[in-house]
Amino acid sequence: MFNYLNDILSLKSDPEYYTVFNIGKSSSFYFGRDPSDNIIFLIKPLDNDSNNNTNSSKGKYLDISYDLECEFMLEDCLKRGTFTMLTLKTRSKLMRSIFVRFCEDLIELIGEKPSSQQVNKVVKGMREIFINFIRPSTKSEIGLWGELLVISIAENKQNAIDSWHLNPSDTFDFNDGNYRLEVKTTIQNQRIHTFSLNQVLKSLESNSLICSIITSKIELGKDLYDLTEMISENLNQEYRKKLNEKILTSAGDKFEQFKNRFDYTNACRNIAFYFADEIPKIDPKSIDPRIMNVKYSVNLENSKKADIQLIKNSCIYLP
Repeated sequence: MFNYLNDILSLKSDPEYYTVFNIGKSSSFYFGRDPSDNIIFLIKPLDNDSNNNTNSSKGKYLDISYDLECEFMLEDCLKRGTFTMLTLKTRSKLMRSIFVRFCEDLIELIGEKPSSQQVNKVVKGMREIFINFIRPSTKSEIGLWGELLVISIAENKQNAIDSWHLNPSDTFDFNDGNYRLEVKTTIQNQRIHTFSLNQVLKSLESNSLICSIITSKIELGKDLYDLTEMISENLNQEYRKKLNEKILTSAGDKFEQFKNRFDYTNACRNIAFYFADEIPKIDPKSIDPRIMNVKYSVNLENSKKADIQLIKNSCIYLP
């Protein structure tokens, strides 16, 4: 699927009108920019069914307008029409890319000549997805970056996406039923990672691996947008949607703060896996029962690395 984001960003916004281009040969879909430089997506249904009980809405980052009569510039010509319009109100390149991908998949889903009923159904679905913009983030930027790196190098990216867990209460970042994987990413120059005692104890009870990633902030590195594009390149519509929904949930209300670039090449070169029994544990019996949420840092530099060749065939997270 072609990504239209660069074409949208190359449009010159007009202080009075929407500036758009139509998608392919279709007269039903347009991408563009509004006078405030926001990205817009216009849909023109074949019919005009006013009995669908649809209500326009304004969110913090996404506005949806039904039956909007507007003037727009198309190939330097002023035109008029009535559309359903989606307006994305953020400058985040990551979220702009996710929005455009969703719109592209929407076109593929409903076809070139959509009915009002089809349009209303998929637009309502998008509204629910983008509510994640205002929910609390479940991941830190470096944590999300490390988990996307793992997906990007996994031989079977679809299985890795399926196994990716986002609930903060989950003990492991990935769980495919065979191996549970906890990803630890640091910008320190040593493999020093923080574990909760509960996490360590549960890791020892199951078939668990620790993935240790060392990286650093560099201007020519890769950010979350770059990793998302790398992973999405060969995914089908279903898995692009699943990946993007999980990223939205993870980034939540902090997505506009996630702008750092990290050293991807060096991170891949030095990635290491450890079995959970290499993580030293504290005997729970030695801890006063009144002490809760015990966490401690572990230096894995001298710990024995897992022989990934022995488990590669049964572990989907390995490159």
